Amino acid sequence: MTLEPQIEAGRKLVARLEKYTYTELSDIPPEERMASAEVFGWFKATHSLIVDAFGDPSKQLERWDELQTEMGKIEMDEVSRHTYKEANAAIRRIHPSMGLLTEFQLYLNAHPKDQALAKQIIRHNPWISGSFYLFAFLSILVALRIVFGQLSPWLLAPTVFGSLLGVTVVGAFQLRNDDQLREKPFLQLMSLSLRSLPLIGHLMPHGASTNDTGT
Repeated sequence: MTLEPQIEAGRKLVARLEKYTYTELSDIPPEERMASAEVFGWFKATHSLIVDAFGDPSKQLERWDELQTEMGKIEMDEVSRHTYKEANAAIRRIHPSMGLLTEFQLYLNAHPKDQALAKQIIRHNPWISGSFYLFAFLSILVALRIVFGQLSPWLLAPTVFGSLLGVTVVGAFQLRNDDQLREKPFLQLMSLSLRSLPLIGHLMPHGASTNDTGT
């Protein structure tokens, strides 16, 4: 993972933006004018690169967001005082952003294995990546147990069956998150799980077979 191409792209943006600080917009040919979306795209892409390199959450992403918030406050103050100039504001924001990216790149160069391991721990930890599914499953299980327990002890079996099915679904989501289960097998597994439910299974079409998918 390298951030150097993004740093170089920032330098080119600044070089193009500097033209607007010394030249009136009307004096620049329309075909040479720079769209504001280009600057926005650079910042958006940089945010995504930082997430890819360090994960979300991470200290690096937090520092990046803090810098952008600080720059945004300065710009809002200029707008309120009617001194805001888009090109100057963009250059002022890009320069410290590139400095931060350079610092991040130096860290990546010095700790490539440590950073990769940290991202792997965050991504594959079920308490981080699968906590939502686990919480949702437990909530449904408790609700079913309360309802079935009040109606009849014979309905304990569906509760147990539902819990086992829920564990299967949670495990499938975790495998999908860990990139150990591709999209098509994942959807097939979810379909089989739903067909196993006594009520929902009868409502689903049975014409398609899950064995002729080529996976």
